[in-house]
Parts: sequence; C-alpha cells; structure tokens
Amino acid sequence: MSIRRLREVVAPPSQSSGREYSWETIEGDLQFPLPTDYKQLVETYGAGSFGDFLHIYQPNSPWEQLDLKQQAEGELWALRELAEDGEDIPYQLSEPAELVSFGRNENGDPLFWHRRPGSDPDTWTVVVKEARGGEWFSFDGGVTDFLSAALTNEVRVTVFPRDFPPDTPEFTPYDAS
Repeated sequence: MSIRRLREVVAPPSQSSGREYSWETIEGDLQFPLPTDYKQLVETYGAGSFGDFLHIYQPNSPWEQLDLKQQAEGELWALRELAEDGEDIPYQLSEPAELVSFGRNENGDPLFWHRRPGSDPDTWTVVVKEARGGEWFSFDGGVTDFLSAALTNEVRVTVFPRDFPPDTPEFTPYDAS
C-alpha cells in the first residue's frame, strides 16, 4: 500500500483542500476502522476524480453521492436487493458484510474493499462489480495500489472500458463552489 507510488503516477493537487480529518471520530461513526492508505489518499488528494473516471468516496462529504458512509450503506443495500432477486453475490452480505464500497467509476461500477471480519484493514483487498451485470474483478492489494495499477494499465480491470486509462492520467479536484 503505497501513497508514494500513486503520487508518482498521478500528481496530487498543488493546493490542499484545507480539510482536517478526525479519523477516530469518522471510524467511530462508521463502526469500523479504515485502511491507512485510504486515509493517506483522502488527506493527499481530497475530493476529485482520477483520470476523469474514478471517484473515491470521502468521509463527511458535502456531496451526498460521494459521502463514504451514505454510499457504503447504499451499495450494501443494493447488493442485498440483487441477491434477493437471485443474482449470485460471491461475498457475505450479512453483518458484518465482507464488502464496503469506497468509490465508483463513471459507469456506475462500484469499488469495494473486501474485508474479512476481524482482519486488519490494511490487508483488505479491492473488488469491482460490474454495475449492469454479474462480472466481478478482484485485485490483491489496497486502494492506492489498485489506483496506481489501474491508472498505468499494469492491471487490466475487466469491467472498465477499453479506452481507460487515459494516456496521461490526472487527478481533477471537484469544484467546491
């Protein structure tokens, strides 16, 4: 899990968002700990998109569609609905669920942490679910390693479009106004 590698692949914004995070409070509200590389990612990049395609949910975001807690709860609800309708979900969805959504792409494909109850969050891996189908993609690493690998095409995420990533991936901060 290396924020350093991601910084080499995609330069962070030149100016900090100025937001401060009380991770203890955020994790208490979520009722689970967060991976270290996710915290570093949020503190380094803030809210925005990678390659104009990948969006990482933020704790206590002013944008409901990008709020970590709301989206994690919403994605889990959606997965449970799909399972009830007969779709094969190869992960445990009962509490504590094995999947926690931390982002999505422009096509609506959710990005998840695959957590194992009682495990160290720094060992959680990444899973991507095809939004309009049953395909799952697994990556054996954390969020910053996943972003680095996907943005450099070191790993081909099968549910992403063929024209991703862009030749020169960038991070674009969201306009807070």
